[in-house]
Amino acid sequence: MDNAAAWPIWLNWDYNCLTLGDKGITDLVRQARQAGMAGIVMRVSNKGALNYRSKVGEVYHERLEAFGPDFDPLRQLITEGRRQGLGVGVWFDLYEGAYDKLLREHPECRSLGLPGQPACETVPCYAEAAVREYTLRLVDEFVAYQPDRVFFCTKSSHAPNGSGLANNPDPGFNAPAVARYRELWGDKVAPPAFDRAKLAAIHGEFLLDFLAAAHQRLQVARIETVLGVTLSGNLQAVGNVHLDWRQVIARRAADALVVANSRPEMRVLFSEAGQRQWHAVATAAHDAGMKCFPYVVASGTYSALIQNFGTAAVHDYLPRQMDYFRALGGDGLVVHDMDLLTYDAGLRQCHWQVLGQSLAPVALAPATAFLPPPKLQPPADLFPVAAATMMWPRHWYLASSLADTATS
Repeated sequence: MDNAAAWPIWLNWDYNCLTLGDKGITDLVRQARQAGMAGIVMRVSNKGALNYRSKVGEVYHERLEAFGPDFDPLRQLITEGRRQGLGVGVWFDLYEGAYDKLLREHPECRSLGLPGQPACETVPCYAEAAVREYTLRLVDEFVAYQPDRVFFCTKSSHAPNGSGLANNPDPGFNAPAVARYRELWGDKVAPPAFDRAKLAAIHGEFLLDFLAAAHQRLQVARIETVLGVTLSGNLQAVGNVHLDWRQVIARRAADALVVANSRPEMRVLFSEAGQRQWHAVATAAHDAGMKCFPYVVASGTYSALIQNFGTAAVHDYLPRQMDYFRALGGDGLVVHDMDLLTYDAGLRQCHWQVLGQSLAPVALAPATAFLPPPKLQPPADLFPVAAATMMWPRHWYLASSLADTATS
């Protein structure tokens, strides 16, 4: 059986960082296919400005038109994927809104603070019906491109460098959320006294309303809905939303879950506590007929390994990590920013080929068994101190202090 079909690895390509024209996209698809990857998912948002020819949102005209007046990288990716036999998809950040036309024209759609406090300028609030409706119109545009999947990422919310945009750590006091809170917890409760966890759960419900509607549209078009979730339910992108993976499964708001879609949680799966929680998520998802994918942030792990130990180190580690994730019982893997390991096309293809060749069958461990984290053997002749002290595993592969809190 084809490795890509047996245990698919999907690469998240950040078009904002690796910006390519027609030929570059053609070559990227060829490299991924030859390396045995299942597909590429392209990031279509740069802080809310869109990297495709949208008629709904704000188009990043300067970037696209540098390659021609009609150039559309998303169209090119999907065309090349179909031609070369590679899966293709849309990667959309749910909380990237710094350049979003809707937030600029309707500031009430931002995640608002209490009176006298700033809003989260870059964060859309899904409690607002206008945000849900606007984003569903973007989903309709994704459907028109006919990708294989749409990945809704909950990880990112960037403010432009040097912008000084406000970042209120305690937002979410939009009128629909306040009304819902009072409906549930009493109309005499003043917003300053709101329980933060209860307010966050309400925002999670509104987000789920959007996700369920988006999934329905994508399902009709036979496009897979992939959603990034965290083990804790807390989203990295914004501090006032609690998205419970149990509720996502209960509402069938996606076809597949990506765990854990968060930099603070990305090492948790390498702990015993994290493995127990992973098995709980994966079992519940499988029971509901959904897939479950581990999530790797390549730009925060593989690139640092190369920097500290050299290329050979990451090539030694990749097969071990693939065995580890397969033994966990994942349905495949989603790799974030694999394109960022290098801008050298030859080296990039080499890294991808090592990743793709590491898909030999492994025996699956029982769901209750603890799997030791994959180990890396730094070349002792080049790094005697690192090899002797073995300090690198503590930094890279042992669970962080978030493990227990993220799985409680």
